Parts: sequence; structure tokens; C-alpha cells
Amino acid sequence: MQSHQGIWSLLGLPIGDPELAQAQLAAFSRQVPLLYFVLVVNTLAVAYTHHGLAPAFLTVVLPAIWCVICTIRVAFWYSLRHRAVDHATAVRNLQTAIVLVLVFSSACALWSAALFAYGTTATRSHIVLGVALTVIGCCVCLVHLKSASILMTGLVFSPFLLMLALSGDAVFPAMAANIALVSIGTSLVMVTHQNDFRDLIASRKAIVEKSLETLRLSDENARLASVDPLTELPNRRRFFAELSHAIDETPRPSGGLAVGLLDLDGFRSINSALGHAAGDVVLKDVARRLSAVCEGRAFPARLGGDEFAFLVRRPGDDETLRAFGREVAEALRGSARTTVTASGLSASIGLARVPEAGATPHELFERADYAMSFAKRQSRGSIVVFSEEHEEEIRTTSMTEQALRDADLDTELRLMFQPIVSPRGSIVAFEALARWSSPSLGEVLPSVFIPVAERSTLINRLTLAVLRKGLAAAATWPEDIGLSINLSARDIVLADAVDQICGIIARSGVAPARIGIEITETAAMQEFAIALEHLWRFRELGLSISLDDFGTGHSSLGYVHRLPLDRIKVDRSFVSSIETDNSGLSIVRTVIELSRNLGLDCVIEGIETQAQRDIVTGLGDVLMQGYLFGRPMSEEEVAALLSRHASRRRAACPSTSS
Repeated sequence: MQSHQGIWSLLGLPIGDPELAQAQLAAFSRQVPLLYFVLVVNTLAVAYTHHGLAPAFLTVVLPAIWCVICTIRVAFWYSLRHRAVDHATAVRNLQTAIVLVLVFSSACALWSAALFAYGTTATRSHIVLGVALTVIGCCVCLVHLKSASILMTGLVFSPFLLMLALSGDAVFPAMAANIALVSIGTSLVMVTHQNDFRDLIASRKAIVEKSLETLRLSDENARLASVDPLTELPNRRRFFAELSHAIDETPRPSGGLAVGLLDLDGFRSINSALGHAAGDVVLKDVARRLSAVCEGRAFPARLGGDEFAFLVRRPGDDETLRAFGREVAEALRGSARTTVTASGLSASIGLARVPEAGATPHELFERADYAMSFAKRQSRGSIVVFSEEHEEEIRTTSMTEQALRDADLDTELRLMFQPIVSPRGSIVAFEALARWSSPSLGEVLPSVFIPVAERSTLINRLTLAVLRKGLAAAATWPEDIGLSINLSARDIVLADAVDQICGIIARSGVAPARIGIEITETAAMQEFAIALEHLWRFRELGLSISLDDFGTGHSSLGYVHRLPLDRIKVDRSFVSSIETDNSGLSIVRTVIELSRNLGLDCVIEGIETQAQRDIVTGLGDVLMQGYLFGRPMSEEEVAALLSRHASRRRAACPSTSS
């Protein structure tokens, strides 16, 4: 088999080049009718001039058979003109064509030689003319199949030309030489054309391959532009395109579309404590689980960081949608148990539907984002469907934000101070608490305006106002009474904010050792490396640092150990039921022991009864804060309280006279 392929390759057949073989076959099929037309015309013309001079078998029977055969072959090749063939079929048809060219040209040469014995010099000259026209015509028609043309000229008609040269007539050798030279020239032209044709096909093939590669790269770029490279989920761009398309297809009014946003609670702790590689493992596993639970039911995507989304068509009623959200949350809880950590990873999910939450991609996304934020504030791992209640909250938030932007904080903001006491009940510091009275909104609760300030980047302005007022008040207190100020996440991660805070403290005249700052676990986790750098700057300035609301955030003990802390404040939620709940008591005892082991002070918040105080003081020497020792009070009330405490101290330690 391989030897046969080698022979055909030597004859110029493109055994290993499918494109060239198919191109040759297509070009040859267009020339074949002309080839057989030349053969039939030459045959009939020579047969006509020899009719009556040569036997009827040579002038009638054989030409008739030849015409029938040519007609059949023309019909066969005509049928191939618009038929797609594979490489093997193309090569097989070309091989058959070469064989038949040899057979037909040999038959033509033998027939011409047989007729040469009859007739006159003129009729013989017609035979020579017919052979010459046949050779030249066949060379032209076989220009795309040079092997067939060369074989026909060299192996078939050469013996006939040799017969002419040896005929003894002075004219015929000259004619033979003429035909031979013209045939050689024609063959050379044919070879050049064949090479050009081969190069043309190769160039076309290269262009097609380049175009296909360009198209593949274009498709790949389009895919990469729409796919998150880490998780291979659709990215933010693809999600919004899909959301926009889905909204356009959803009839109005309709409840046939919902958007879900989810944020991984506790992911920052994993990412920072165990490294980005471990975080990537969690994200990829979350993406796999989200894809599995959404398969056939929703369109999942990763928006960035630890935020994912899904688009639900035909979500059903609110309860059905909420049930699907619970399925998603439960699937992701499994991710925490089976990957690099078991730190309690959960997902807070916000859901918004058409048309209740909006009718544009932006409105739906914003409402789902608000529902997700509400879920995170409510409880880790909650699922919230956006409702009219949330719409009212958005309006309230918008009004609050605008009023806060327009506020003159120096006049509208006032401070209340709550005492922090020692185990013996003496006041060691006051925590500054902001209160805002707006001309347009009236008295606004801290639980309303502080979250608004944090979300709208107004918190730095608020912090600086509180700091200035608090330091002004502290400057009038005794030197042994400290001031505690709460800082937000933006206050400790923005270099400009840190510079402003340090500048106000330096200009206040209050000793930095009297000033304490309180940060939450969540604030420290957001940009841990930057927050750590800035906290050390506060420490070097001489400030004390407290970790507020310990136990309610997402940090680990590794963070507590790395932060430059002086105090840990136990959240009031663990103290409220300490008299009846053993778990709360255990938590408080554990945090006190942890603080002692780390060399830190411990502040217990939310003490409201004497029984709670007795239990806490029985656990160790701790600082305390709560309504039992004093509710938040004005600056004037602080001055009066400090005066009373000073009087009691003087009464307890009367001066002696000699």
C-alpha cells in the first residue's frame, strides 16, 4: 500500500494534501468536457477523411464506440461539478483519471498508427495534424494534472512521433520534430502553471488557516471578556448583559424574573489568615457548588471578590424564591466544611424581583444589593427578599444622607458621654457618643445616621467633628480621666483620615495617653495590612487601642494577637442574659481569660444590674460600662458627675493637720 502511495506521489498526486487534491479535482472536472470535445472532434475529422480508404471498423465502429465512451465520461465529470467530496474520494478520482488518460491516449495513438497505413499523403498529413492537435489540446486541458499530461506526451505519443521520423518521407520527420518541440514547450508551460496552482492553493489554505486562527482568538477573547478567570463563571459584564436581555424578554407586568446577590460572610478572615491561595480554593469551590445548585434553574456569575450573583427566571412567589435562596446558602455552607477551613463560612443573600423592585438592570441590582446588605446587618447567613419596607428605608436613607451632607456638624452635632469604671467603681474614662439634631429631620438616631455616614463616605467628616468636640470636653477633665473615640473602617485605612486625626490630637493639648480609640473587628478585617500599619502609627503617637464588640465580627484569634491592642471590649449581647444563660457566662469568662493571657485589659459592656456586676467582678479584675454606672450624659452632666466623685474622694481622704 505504501509503495503504491509512493508511486502516486511521484506522479504528482497530493496524497497528503487534502485541500490541493480537492482543488485539482474541482479544476480538472471543469476542463474534462473540453478534453473529450477535442478528442471527439479530432477523431471524427480523421475518420471522415479516411472513410472509404480504410476499413469501416477503423472509420465507423471504433469512432462510434469512442464517442459513446467520451459522452459517458463527460456525464460522470459533469455530475462532480457541484458535489463535495472528501480527500480520499478526490485522490481516487484523480488516480482513475490518470489511468484513463493513459488508456485513451494509447488507444488514440494505436488507432492513428493503424490509419496511417491507408490513404494518401494528404490524409496521412491529416492524421499527423490530428495527433498534434490532440497532444496540444490534452496538455491544455490537463494543465492541473501534469502527471497525466507528461505520461500522455512522453509515453504514448512519443512512439507515434518516432514512427513518423522513420517513415522515409522527408516531410513527416520534420512534422514529428515540430510536434515534439511544441509538446515540450507546452509541457513546460503546463508544469509552471501547475506549480503556480499548487502555490495558489497553499496560499489560500494559509489564509483560511490564519482566518480560522484569528476567529478562534477572537472567540477566545470574547469568552475571556465574559468569564471570570479564577472560577470560570460568567463575570460581571456577562451577568449584566444577561440581565438586560432577560428584562427585555420578560413581559410587563410580570414576576418572571429575579436577581440574587450573595456575599460570603467570613471570607476576609480566611483570605487573610490562610493566604490568597486558600481563599482561591474556597472561591472555586463556592463557584462549583453555586453552579450545581443553579443548574437548569438560574444563571450564576461571579461579580468580583467574594461577591456572587444569580439570575432566576420564573422564580415563583416570594416564599418559593426565598426557599431557593436557602438552598443556595446551604450548598455554600458545605463549602466551608469540605475545603481549607471550617471557620463558619456562610452567605448572606439579597433577592429582588421584577417589577416590585424595579424594571431596569440598575434598579434590580441596587435593590438586590440593598437586600443583601440588610441580610448581613440582620444576621450572618440570612436570606432577604426586597420589599416595600426596604423601599421606604432607601427613601429614608437618601433623605438622611442628603441632610447629613448639608449639615453644619459644629452646631447640629452634640456629644453624650458614658462612663467606663474600674472594678472598684471609680471612673477611668468616658466613651464619646454622637447625637445629631437635624433642622429638616429632627432628632436622628445614631443607629440611622452612622450606617448612612459609613456607606456614603461621610463618616470621616463625622469622626473629625466628634474628635474635636470630645477633645475640647476632655481638656476640662482631670488628667486621670480618659476619652474613648470610635473609629470606622475608613478612618483607619485612609492615610488622609489618619493624618487628620493625628493633627487634631496634636493641636488639642490633651495628652495622647488619655485618648483611646475603639475599632470593630469588621473594620480591622477590611484592609488588614493597611489597618495594621495605621494602628501602629496611633500606638506610636501614644493612643490606647480597644477592640470593640468582640465576638460579633468575623476575625480570628490570630488577628487579635497581631493587632497592637490595649483592651478588648465584650459586646453587650453576651452580658444581657449572663444571670440565666450559662453559654453567655462561659463566653464572658473565656474572653476575660484570653485578655489576661494576652496582657490586655478587658471591658465588659452592657452591665445594667448589680447582679450582673457581681458576676463579672467575680470573674476577675475588669473594666465595666453600662447603665448601672451611668447612662450617656451631656458635657455639663459629666462635669457635675466628676465634681461629685472628686468630693467623695476628698471626703474619703481628709487632710490631716499637725
